[in-house]
Amino acid sequence: MNNRVGIIGPGDLVHKAAKLMENYPMLQGIPLPYKSEQEAVAMVKDHYQEVDLFLFTGYVPYKLVLNENFGKPLFYFSIAGTSLNQCLFNFVVHEQVDVSKISIDTISTTEVEDMYQELGLDFSEVQVNQTSLEHFRAEQFYQFHLELYNQGHTTGAITSINSVAKRLQEMGVPVQRLVPTTQGMHNTLRLIVTFVEGEQARGKQLVLLMAQALKTEQLQDQEWWNETGRWLERAGKRYRASVFWNSQEMVVLLNQRLFDKYTAQDQTAIPLTRALREQVGGKLVVGIGMGSTMLDAEDNARSALELARKTNPDQIYVINQEKEVVGPLSIRGGHEPLYQLASTEGLITDLAERTGLSVKTLSKVINLYDDSGTEQFSSKVIKDGLGITLRSANRILTKLVDAGVAIPVGYEDQVGRGRPRVLYTLDLENKND
Repeated sequence: MNNRVGIIGPGDLVHKAAKLMENYPMLQGIPLPYKSEQEAVAMVKDHYQEVDLFLFTGYVPYKLVLNENFGKPLFYFSIAGTSLNQCLFNFVVHEQVDVSKISIDTISTTEVEDMYQELGLDFSEVQVNQTSLEHFRAEQFYQFHLELYNQGHTTGAITSINSVAKRLQEMGVPVQRLVPTTQGMHNTLRLIVTFVEGEQARGKQLVLLMAQALKTEQLQDQEWWNETGRWLERAGKRYRASVFWNSQEMVVLLNQRLFDKYTAQDQTAIPLTRALREQVGGKLVVGIGMGSTMLDAEDNARSALELARKTNPDQIYVINQEKEVVGPLSIRGGHEPLYQLASTEGLITDLAERTGLSVKTLSKVINLYDDSGTEQFSSKVIKDGLGITLRSANRILTKLVDAGVAIPVGYEDQVGRGRPRVLYTLDLENKND
């Protein structure tokens, strides 16, 4: 059975997307072109019953519809750096526009500056609209470009907003439109196929794994980066995952039905993470996010990734649809990553009520204990593992001792001056109140 995909956006991109969708037998594209982004919500209302999900050719119409909470799956084509590269090329080669004095929207200042540096271009007088697309108003974007051009500060404009581009052209402003690349469109279509295949999964959630280089200088080794990306594509086939990467990060969309299948075996195995670590060692930081939309899953994955980067890059966190942190995952020898299902583990929930400690804190402490390899831990282990003060670590231990689950078993070998630290073991089955 074909899944009907309503494609919403400007006519040229809508029809291109529908043509590309012919390569995916599972999907049936229904072109729904508009004249202005503001028509997106009305178009979803008008065609809601005749499609299974919606695909937007850009972020702005996607966000406008997302705010309405319609309930059907929503996807959008993202703008990659190569889109900006193409616009700059067209300006220089075809229109002889000085790209060192242009205005740009949609793409962040950092992304623009990085692209200019890669191309050896002067960025100092480029004007980037700092207004977030979360607060998009077409008039503001239009006036931003027009005023800079009329005042002589710029020689042209680059925008991703179709209606803004048309109005600027009518005013005689040289303009290039940021559009998704063909490869980027294929990436999104593969993500949709993966989502459709896992539609019967619990909650129809998306599971997104994101990886970035641990150190910026590692990105300079393009051969290693691309080789890792190609390996990830091959490894992802086992889980029928969609994999793509750009110059900064790698993204994997996992079929949740298979994700659940592999994690359900012993509640410990996370698809791809063990193999990924074995392939690249400690060169990548990884985060996993879940969400009912692509945007939610991506936001959660980024948050999980940053949490790992700030705490311990060797650990992996999962942030689920309810914004709950699950983890940290960790590697012990050759085993699969281990983690605690913090939101569902009855023993931990019960212990949280008895101690007044949060589920997240208890989950972390238990993982530190598991990772010790000795079934023993001390206040310093908690201090270092949680990144807190020794006083806070002792406070946590005191609560665990009072609850009867942290049991003194000995002392650390003393090094230097001071009293040796007490070593504890954990007995989670202890019901002592």
